[in-house]
Amino acid sequence: MCITIATTDHPDYSFILLSNRDEFFKRPTMPAQFKQVKDHDKVLAPLDLARPEHGTWIGVTTSGKLAVLVNYRDMDTQSTMKQVSRGILPLNYLESTKTDDEWRDSFSINMQNGNNPLDLKSIGGFTLLYGSLKISPGDGIDHLNILSNKGHHGRVFEKNKQSQRLEKHDHISTKSTFGLSNSLYNDPWKKVELGEQMLKELVSRSIGTHLTQEELVEQCFYLLSHDTYNRSIMKQHDFDVKVLELRNSIFIPPLEREGPESNSASIGDYYGTRTQTIILLDKAGNLNYYERNLHSSDVREVDKPLITSSLRIMPFEVLSTEPETRVYHSPPVSPSASNNDILIMIPGNPGLVGYYITYLDYIQKAIPQFEVFGIDYLGFNKLPTTKQQHIYTVEEQINHNYLVIKHKIEQQQQQPTKPSFYFLSHSLGGFITQRTIKKLLEDDDLKGKFQVKFNGMITPTISNIAGSESGTKFTKMINARIPVVGIAMTFGTVFSYIPESAQRYLLKRQWTVPKQVIEEGANHENVGLENSLETTVELINSPSAINQALNMAKDEMNVITTSDEINDWLFTSGSDTFQNWCFFAQQDHWVSNQTRDHLITKYGNVDPGRNKFEICQNVENPIKHAFVLNQSKEFAEITINRICKAMKRWD
Repeated sequence: MCITIATTDHPDYSFILLSNRDEFFKRPTMPAQFKQVKDHDKVLAPLDLARPEHGTWIGVTTSGKLAVLVNYRDMDTQSTMKQVSRGILPLNYLESTKTDDEWRDSFSINMQNGNNPLDLKSIGGFTLLYGSLKISPGDGIDHLNILSNKGHHGRVFEKNKQSQRLEKHDHISTKSTFGLSNSLYNDPWKKVELGEQMLKELVSRSIGTHLTQEELVEQCFYLLSHDTYNRSIMKQHDFDVKVLELRNSIFIPPLEREGPESNSASIGDYYGTRTQTIILLDKAGNLNYYERNLHSSDVREVDKPLITSSLRIMPFEVLSTEPETRVYHSPPVSPSASNNDILIMIPGNPGLVGYYITYLDYIQKAIPQFEVFGIDYLGFNKLPTTKQQHIYTVEEQINHNYLVIKHKIEQQQQQPTKPSFYFLSHSLGGFITQRTIKKLLEDDDLKGKFQVKFNGMITPTISNIAGSESGTKFTKMINARIPVVGIAMTFGTVFSYIPESAQRYLLKRQWTVPKQVIEEGANHENVGLENSLETTVELINSPSAINQALNMAKDEMNVITTSDEINDWLFTSGSDTFQNWCFFAQQDHWVSNQTRDHLITKYGNVDPGRNKFEICQNVENPIKHAFVLNQSKEFAEITINRICKAMKRWD
């Protein structure tokens, strides 16, 4: 008898969900894994392999959809197994492109007439909690929906208490802590009431003792392991008697089913809690998914070692531009009534903003009034084939960023204050950002509608990239007609046949700082590594993204020349007063020391009140060009300091 408990009461987390799956240990199950469903969207869910549909009981998507299924406990046990697996419902919702209401209505009609392809009359009793985990600024999530073929439909975590849609069970719709098990959702079992009360107490305790996220997760697992099952009933020989007691305990210890051996792939000797799941959605929109599998074989003993996997879903949005644009969008944690500050992040090549999420999160945590808006480059979505693939040039990326930000400005006209932009860019992003800002400022339609306050360029390739160490090598290979793109795509194709878990392991071994370095006291925390792993796995499993990245690198060699025309405009123009910050690494294979020194010598003293040029001074742990791999926190601290100083004109 499964249980799901969720709350919106925690001040640091918009949504917390805890789930126990109670099932026969023999039932074949696959742990949670990602499945691509659309260009920019993946489903993360475990799979039930006992039925041919390979459904699930819980899942989320990278776009923020959630679905959790619990069976309805029929008194007639023969009616429990139906023609179609209930597990297809969560996957059907998560993979659907319909709105929540459209999806619900299609099944509501279906339950009444049974004429649709998926006849819910052929599915066993269920209750489905589903919806979008989109965050309303300052308000948390909006609501989640409830669909059941045994009771009423409804909503929960409803903010608008006057909703006209809710006719029954309104006291449930506005609850901030809510639980489900295998009864009607408006007639909860004892275990649900106990779980709700314990979760309320846990939230209160975690606030009072300032639990870290890791500590909170452990406490959630501890709650899910709360065992009040009557031990005298465990000794009963009648398994149906044991089943009735399931409604009284959050955690179900291994219960032995006595009698003849079953021929079913789903029914074995032991039944109990076998999978525990925790979902945390923080105020910035980051979704963390934790799964602990206790039993993977039909024995009483818990698996050793006990495996707890942690996966993070990044809060991406897909803008309906032409072509579509994926952005990392995090609303302000503490919106300001007097300012409308927006932090724009333009990545380097490869143009995936996922690499920068940890870095941006640390900045937003320190400057909570910032709305964060990071923009992916065009051409990095996964395509089924690279034949006739359009390769976007650097100039096209500049124009697209300009159009996306222009649209953002026009959207802000309903706000009481005009937007103030703080730009951060990395590597090639610096070259793109310079030109994007110029186009925005020269657009007559945007005059007076926005202002640029800060432009921070990190290890920027804004001059003579072909003269750098890597640029020289890359140019030589191109001139020698070595098929660099073809070789890389072949490598990516071969690598894609390796399971993603193995890919992550190999990448992590390559990027993790050696243990002795940490013990010697250098400040290496590997912060940002997980996001970099997920983004790199996304990249190497997409031949079209590899094709775009390398062909655009060839274009960079041609367009990022020794010309200083835009640099002159950016650093010496007196018409615009935004602050510029250029940060260079001590040694950078994409920016030669000669180019770096030329820029500092030419512009460093032109307007010290506006322009700040610096070379990394940390000798023990120097910031590298690819800082996003494992130096996100360290460089975020530097960036926060520079933004604050820039506002005081570098005093």
